Amino acid sequence: MKYLKILVAFLLPLSMVACSDDDDAINSGSATIGFAQGEMDVKENVRSIQVPIQVSGDHNGLIEATVTVKDVTGVVMENDKTVILTSGQIRIPAGVETANVEIYLDVVTKEDNFDRSFKVEITGAKGASIGTSSCKINIQEQIEPYDKLMGTWTFNAVNAASGAAVSFTVVVSDGGDEANLEKRFIFEGFTDPQGYKASIPWIVKYNKTAGTLSLIEGETYNTLNFGFTGEVRVCPMSMSGGLIKSLDATWNETFDEIVFNPNGIVGVGVFRDGAYAGYWAVYAECSMKKN
Repeated sequence: MKYLKILVAFLLPLSMVACSDDDDAINSGSATIGFAQGEMDVKENVRSIQVPIQVSGDHNGLIEATVTVKDVTGVVMENDKTVILTSGQIRIPAGVETANVEIYLDVVTKEDNFDRSFKVEITGAKGASIGTSSCKINIQEQIEPYDKLMGTWTFNAVNAASGAAVSFTVVVSDGGDEANLEKRFIFEGFTDPQGYKASIPWIVKYNKTAGTLSLIEGETYNTLNFGFTGEVRVCPMSMSGGLIKSLDATWNETFDEIVFNPNGIVGVGVFRDGAYAGYWAVYAECSMKKN
């Protein structure tokens, strides 16, 4: 009886292997495999992608597909380095309708680089014929708005006090402040209603996720005599000339126009001993065009 138990113990694994062999039998039905689509667009900051292969027809057994990456073109695009196929063998068990080719990517560049792509190709198959044999992957450049928004602009507005048109030059930069890179801009340039021109700094916060800019209270750029020593700063204001926390603006898709919220004012505030005492300039309907 002891030997019989040992024999049974050895037979069980053999029986399991036999079942496994049946499951792995190559498909004998009339099946076709192919990529679900002939072309895909992916953003350059995506680190991995799944390219689906679909099965159609009679699928009663295992299908094995051999895939490869080819025709890799463009800046920093290199097979097996920045474009990595995790496995060149795709196994599709009986009854499974879709399998994915997995590819890791490391193709982000700081500069704008277009016309980058590669192909995934089914080069062979067991248990099926091949339909759509290749899928072209197009790398979509992720343009960084922060860099695109820097430069020389023309500010256009209406004097909220007189109704006169206002226009002057503003230079947008990072201000050389590494601690606030991609967090805020320094806008420089302002012409007040008295014609005073200066490289006045505005502080404008940058929110990439929301796609917005926010003017906040700036630093004191001068002290002038208003019957008292008044500190003057570029500030966001309400339509009645009171201080507000911020005034939002948005940019367009081509990064050559900025429009401020029409329910607020870009103004010059006067401060006495640190407290807001009134405004000196109030500009409404504000927008900017890149030169």
